[in-house]
Amino acid sequence: MKHLVVISPEVTVENETATVNALFDEGLQYFHLRKPYFTTTEQEHYLSEIEPQYLKNVALHQHHTVNGNNQITRFHFKEHERLKQKGNELRLNKKQGMYFSTSLHDADEINTLTPLWDYVFLGPVFSSISKPGYENKVLETLVLEKKHSPEIFALGGISPDNAGSILNKGYDGIAVLGAIWLNPGRALETFKSLQKICCN
Repeated sequence: MKHLVVISPEVTVENETATVNALFDEGLQYFHLRKPYFTTTEQEHYLSEIEPQYLKNVALHQHHTVNGNNQITRFHFKEHERLKQKGNELRLNKKQGMYFSTSLHDADEINTLTPLWDYVFLGPVFSSISKPGYENKVLETLVLEKKHSPEIFALGGISPDNAGSILNKGYDGIAVLGAIWLNPGRALETFKSLQKICCN
């Protein structure tokens, strides 16, 4: 079984947290809260609207100290933030039950990561749905030859139409944003379609 991650839209859509809870009800594994323009207060309010039992499956991209009454244990770091992290601190936090993910845009960097990182977003593998013009033709044709630690999740331009093809290239999972949120009214339907592909 492959992993399926949903990333929040940068700009909040109507009934977003209700949709996130519904996605979790349908079996969503991980939800990445990425709101670059959120204040700490806005993030606190957003998290308060997520059902408490699902907070352990939410990863924060910003305001890592605002973590849902200490129920959140997953934290994501951008590339430049990752370089600032100290191995000893990561090890200590992992012993306390925390999980860490990061982003890459160059496959050559995979081998520079230690197992202290639980999984990595590598992309864009296709032209981005949420960011027109954002593409990486090298990753679109890349095939991962071996099992990696950390796990590698494909990101960028993934939809029910192409998810199967990218998973066949050795990725451990996929992360989606635009496919879910460009049409929020069909978010559950799209998620179920992706879930079938990842679970088969």
